[in-house]
Amino acid sequence: MFERLRPFLAPSGTSLKSFWTFQLIFWSFNFVWRLLYNISHGMGAGWQSTAPRLVSMTISALTVLVLAHIAVRLMPRRLRFERLAMIVGITLVWALVLAFVDRSIFSLFKGKYSLSHILMHDVPMTYFFSSWMFVSWVILFLLIGQFSRLRERDTAIYELKASEKEARMQMLVHQLNPHFLFNTLNSISALINETRPNDADQMIARLSRFLRHVVDLNPSNLISLDEELAILHDYTDIQTVRYGDQLDITTSCEDKSVCHAQVPKMILQPLVENSIKYGRLKPGHVIRVKVTAKAYGSRLALRVEDNGPGFPEKPSPDGLGLLLVRERLEAHFGDDADLRTSNLEPSGSRVEIRMPLRLPSDEDEGNE
Repeated sequence: MFERLRPFLAPSGTSLKSFWTFQLIFWSFNFVWRLLYNISHGMGAGWQSTAPRLVSMTISALTVLVLAHIAVRLMPRRLRFERLAMIVGITLVWALVLAFVDRSIFSLFKGKYSLSHILMHDVPMTYFFSSWMFVSWVILFLLIGQFSRLRERDTAIYELKASEKEARMQMLVHQLNPHFLFNTLNSISALINETRPNDADQMIARLSRFLRHVVDLNPSNLISLDEELAILHDYTDIQTVRYGDQLDITTSCEDKSVCHAQVPKMILQPLVENSIKYGRLKPGHVIRVKVTAKAYGSRLALRVEDNGPGFPEKPSPDGLGLLLVRERLEAHFGDDADLRTSNLEPSGSRVEIRMPLRLPSDEDEGNE
């Protein structure tokens, strides 16, 4: 039953609760104002003057529903002067009708009903107040509706941007995973070609463990640096099967608080993968990769250094790993993060990420 009445109880596109809250506040204010007006002009505040005023305003509040429906139908989603003028004109006519109703109610309560006196004397005097009241009501109603629509639009834009950001980060991670899998499967294939089936089996088992660990993480969320290093260790375990003693990877944090800093997941793995992929100078050469994390004021620096040949003068066209890391940093932090590359002396390369230093306490305060 209520659902059938819902379209009549509030105009289309208007919240039922918001509409009737506005009604209650507006008409209560008008009732109190008229009551104080009567008292200040010596008309008293007894039941004889209060009761008809209460009845009149209740009728006004109910019949103004029709005015609200008309206003919503005539006014487009954007306020336009010509439509507003038309609505105000209709409202002034509406106010004239309700001025007559108001004076008739007062006359009936007093027991002295005279149609000619009402039309010639009472209605003209009351019309000024009723027209002001109804024009105020309709303008406030339209402005509140416009404000609500603007707020809904802003919310929709914000949610759309958030979903676009989420979709972009999902896409970047989905790009990263095939890139990583392609290289790992190549490593497994190399082990098989080198007639090392046991090592290949071990690498497959470690790959499975690594992927289970990664799949459980949401790419749109930040994780602690401790968790990121755990993922990195899973990855280096896979590579150790292939390279054995020819691979030496160390990780370190400046202090325990830095290890709790929030970072995008799998942000270090592509950088270490690059160091391993391009770090072999000759057979028997030990690939040394050093991963460090350090705080500089409100910034976090993640650094990956190796003893390889360094970056070429012309960037490699297949350098997808660094590109994806840059794009993921931009997706999370915008212009507030960057990735820099440089060569070391006498040989080696360095990749450094600078991003905002976010600790768990900062995240908690932001959610309060």
